[in-house]
Parts: sequence; structure tokens; C-alpha cells
Amino acid sequence: GLGVATATSDLAAAGAKEEKRDSAEGAANEALLLSQAFALGRHLLLSSGAGSLPANLQGIWSEGLKPPWKSDYHININMQMIYWLAGPGALMEEVHPPLAAWIATLAAQGAHTASALYSCEGGCGSGGECAAE
Repeated sequence: GLGVATATSDLAAAGAKEEKRDSAEGAANEALLLSQAFALGRHLLLSSGAGSLPANLQGIWSEGLKPPWKSDYHININMQMIYWLAGPGALMEEVHPPLAAWIATLAAQGAHTASALYSCEGGCGSGGECAAE
């Protein structure tokens, strides 16, 4: 008859081609977005973690004199998350020395704190976490 089946299959084929094109464009857009996010993360870590101090929660862009969380350092998952991109982003040479120096200072102070306040050998961190040797 009336060509309804042909028209329907033509519409389905056209829809499938459009969906495939949209899917390819979506994948390309997603790849571009991921690439840009990676580059931004790399830039933020490099610009806030290369110098004399390690990167912190707000980086160097925190507004005002009383930033959230005091723009300080935390020896918990926050520090790990800040530095997740250091290895994959090939930034270890630039951002690791300030972090390592800060940790060495923290360890020395933590050993004193553990001894003075808790009468134990080992170390103590800012959150009250202690580790005996």
C-alpha cells in the first residue's frame, strides 16, 4: 500500500543515524571536557603547590582575610585529594618538594607533641591522631 512501512523504516533509519551522530558528538564533547578539566586541575595544583609551601584547600586564590577553613592544611583525605593529580599530571618534581618538607616539619613537631602531651614515642598529627613507633 500506502508506503507507511517504508516511511516508518526510513524515519527509524534517519533517527538511528542522528542518534549515532549525536552519540559521536557527545563522546567528542565529553573527551574535550575531560581534557580541559585535567588541564585545569594540573594548572591549579602547579600554581598553588609549587613554591615554599604545599597546596592547601583553597589554593592561593582565597578571598578576604578570613577564608573558609582558614585556608589551612589537613592531614586527612583533603591533602590526598589535593595531590591526586600530581603523579598522572607529571607534576611530582614541581609540587612534591614543598609537601615533603612540610611533612618532615610536621613529623618532628608531632614527635615532640606525642612525647610532651601523650607520653609516648612516635608522632601526633593536627587531628589528634597518634602513631606509636
